[in-house]
Amino acid sequence: FIDHETVESIFPSIHFIANDPCAIITVDDNLSSCGGILCGTDLIRALVQVNFQGIIISASGCNEIANQHLKLGAHLKFGKPIFSTNKIIEALDQTFRGRR
Repeated sequence: FIDHETVESIFPSIHFIANDPCAIITVDDNLSSCGGILCGTDLIRALVQVNFQGIIISASGCNEIANQHLKLGAHLKFGKPIFSTNKIIEALDQTFRGRR
């Protein structure tokens, strides 16, 4: 588990994780309170550009932004409050099985 407080902080390792089909990235959109300038939509665009092989999850509290994340390439949207652990595991299991 690696926590990045800003989109900018993940860029140095983006190529390292891009080819990992087991990587799971949760994305919120507004990270300005942590000092970031870029937002979650910028991260999803960058992940798609490097052909990220893992799972992208939108964790935006705004349904409109979460739907935008899906259109940009996110695989799931969880919203807020985050689902129970069992629902998260079930959603990830279905997503990984669908990719085989």
